[in-house]
Amino acid sequence: MFLRSSPELHLKQAMAQGLGKVWHLGKCFRNQGELAAWHHPEFTMLEWYQKGIELEHLMEQTEELIHHVAAALGPDRAVFALPKHFTRISMTEAFKEFAQLDLVDGDAGLTRRAKDAGIQSVKADDDFETAFFKILIEKIEPALHHLGAVFLHGYPASQAALATVRGTIAERFELYLDGIEVCNAFHELTDATEARRRFQDTSRRRAALGAVRVPEDPEFFAALDAGLPQSCGNALGFDRLLGVLIGATSMDSVIPFRTMAPYHLGYHP
Repeated sequence: MFLRSSPELHLKQAMAQGLGKVWHLGKCFRNQGELAAWHHPEFTMLEWYQKGIELEHLMEQTEELIHHVAAALGPDRAVFALPKHFTRISMTEAFKEFAQLDLVDGDAGLTRRAKDAGIQSVKADDDFETAFFKILIEKIEPALHHLGAVFLHGYPASQAALATVRGTIAERFELYLDGIEVCNAFHELTDATEARRRFQDTSRRRAALGAVRVPEDPEFFAALDAGLPQSCGNALGFDRLLGVLIGATSMDSVIPFRTMAPYHLGYHP
């Protein structure tokens, strides 16, 4: 049995049974060495889905929610200065502006061009996906810090996960507050055949890296076969959101017992 990393599959099953709006606020678990200033193995996730809306509408919902949470905290506790309107920038625009690189999905030459541009973390034998995330971490995310609140959208199709792909673009966004990613949103994939292909591809890659294969969830695929409605969904790290809003430099002040065993072992915020 497994502790869940997200309530996503169960919420989508509820959508397939006819619910038009679903949400869940509760604990999730990630145990891949994710213990750092803004990572913790056990955290609180707010996840919600709505039928019949576009990603643009979900951005508006998310922005409204963040402002609502800040207002509920009050000016004495919510010290992070939220702008009235959040910036929106595509991944292609971000690569061009902050890394001086043209982003072409699957481009085998990205590694060479990144090294020529002086991006230190990229190595000669990195594949496209590895180079993509290294550039994102080294160049893009630090630049987003200066924008305050920004939606980064329009990911390459290869990074779709369970998002819909239109042309060469995956319909997903992430929201960064003060340079910290606080949520990950998709225009949800509803094609059961494509979803199976992506799960199986991920499973093969996990096996190639020596990781345990996670078994497929038959109830989830049965829900897709029955028909998941066109919808958008968002997964928001609630601890991170609170931490950023109160001006913390890590999750220490919003997750109880974080500095106690076993979490403190090897932990360097």
